[in-house]
Amino acid sequence: MTALFLFWPAFGFICLGLMLTAFRPAWREWRQPTDCAPLTVGIDYSNDVIYFAEKFRTMVQAYRRGEPQASSSFQMVNADIETMRWSNVTRPLLSLTSLVSRQAIHCVQPLFIDGDIHLHDGDRLAALFAQGSINMESGSEIYGWAHAEKGVVLGPCCSVRRRLSSMTSIELGVESSFERVHAPTVSFGGGTPRLSSPVPAPQKERFFKDIPNAILRTKVLCRVTGDCVLPAHSIYHGSLVVTGCLFVGAGTTIIGDIKARMGIVIEAGAQILGSVVSERRIQILQSAEISGPLISESIIHLNEHSIIGSLEFPTTVTAKNIVAEAGAIVHGTVWARELGIVWSF
Repeated sequence: MTALFLFWPAFGFICLGLMLTAFRPAWREWRQPTDCAPLTVGIDYSNDVIYFAEKFRTMVQAYRRGEPQASSSFQMVNADIETMRWSNVTRPLLSLTSLVSRQAIHCVQPLFIDGDIHLHDGDRLAALFAQGSINMESGSEIYGWAHAEKGVVLGPCCSVRRRLSSMTSIELGVESSFERVHAPTVSFGGGTPRLSSPVPAPQKERFFKDIPNAILRTKVLCRVTGDCVLPAHSIYHGSLVVTGCLFVGAGTTIIGDIKARMGIVIEAGAQILGSVVSERRIQILQSAEISGPLISESIIHLNEHSIIGSLEFPTTVTAKNIVAEAGAIVHGTVWARELGIVWSF
């Protein structure tokens, strides 16, 4: 009886001790908070190039003001750029003028330029902030992030491995590779100028509910089982979901969103005034236009003179792999999660 009398208090004390042990971190955090400051965002976990650019600009401004904590943060680029020993640089670099060098630039530290920069074949930079423009000749590479307040021009066979942004425009040369680029206007490969559109053929209004195997889900949403072919020079209102492949005929306009599981082909001159989403390949043929996001889980192929988004309403193009032909234009963000390349067929 005495043993049983002592068992329950002992059991209660043990449970209380275990509970206090479990709640000790929460009690300590409540008494002395450690999460008052925002978490540091690593370069591999942020999609926003401007985040790093603005952080870098803040460091430069502190250095220029002579703040003690920033006095040893930077190293100045030599006045005579040809005498610069890039391999010996151990701190971020600061140049107060535009930068053009005849010798190869191989810099593993971030570089801030209060002006323009011109990179030559074989130049390799880790990170770059230019308050002017960036001009990359054939064969140059930026393997970290880069941002320019003005335009960015990449020559043929350049490489931007991670993030590239501009406040005005980006032009990527033929056979250039990229991962994430963002600008009001992103143009690929130059290409031939887009000719003025001929007088469009008359469009016939059609309805998704009249498509074979179509099921009307709501007043503005229709689902089609299997493949679906939309005839050319038609106009549809509403959104469409297809379980197979979707083919949008030339000159057809869809005022709404489209989604197809097995792939989408949007033929020449078609317009989608909404988003385009697929698990498989999406191909945007010549002079087709997409207003909303363009998303694929595999590959997107942008043909010559295709236009995605607009200056007034920028959008996003994202896929595992993206192939953009010379002459294609995107307003907003292009994100190839594995490989993006500019090609000329």
